Amino acid sequence: MNAVMPTNPQPTVAVVAHGTVISLLVAALRGVDPYPLWRDLPLLGVLRVPWEPGAAGARTAP
Repeated sequence: MNAVMPTNPQPTVAVVAHGTVISLLVAALRGVDPYPLWRDLPLLGVLRVPWEPGAAGARTAP
């Protein structure tokens, strides 16, 4: 994500990945356990993550 966002300055960027990767990313940004996110993510699910550059990579709203 740190490489994708700066090279795509559009207001919205779609990133496609497997559920495990998405769950791990969102859990790390929110500081929560990834398993419930993974378990509840539907097939062909969509998660929207506000992305703001931060000192450690990125921050997102909870």
